[in-house]
Amino acid sequence: MITHTFRYDPRDISRIYFFDSAFGRAQTTDGKAPVSEVNPYREIPFANTSRPAVSLWEVRREYQRAKQNGKSIHSEAELFEAIAEKEKILNQAQRATRKARKQSTGEVVRIEKPLEAIAQDIFSSPVIRFRTED
Repeated sequence: MITHTFRYDPRDISRIYFFDSAFGRAQTTDGKAPVSEVNPYREIPFANTSRPAVSLWEVRREYQRAKQNGKSIHSEAELFEAIAEKEKILNQAQRATRKARKQSTGEVVRIEKPLEAIAQDIFSSPVIRFRTED
């Protein structure tokens, strides 16, 4: 039985890494590169490189959101459609927030009491001491 080792970075699962032990040996026995410079991991990107990079947490969150909404994700295309929909909602919310900020009157809210009076109120309250059993 032949086994292969694959690794991934959970912050960006748009590529996985295949451990190629033969590659590392071939490079070092040649003398082309010192052992410290040889990387025996081969990078394998998404089949469709036009897809955005996503984290493992984003993928899990989309599966959970689909499950909560009574849907299920069965393909890579459905997953990226769900991620694109989430991004669209996020962008709309950001635009709405910017618009609301621009439309605000810009009034500065004034505190009725000066800072010294607030500090006086806070620090003039009696101190409650607790007796501890030793």
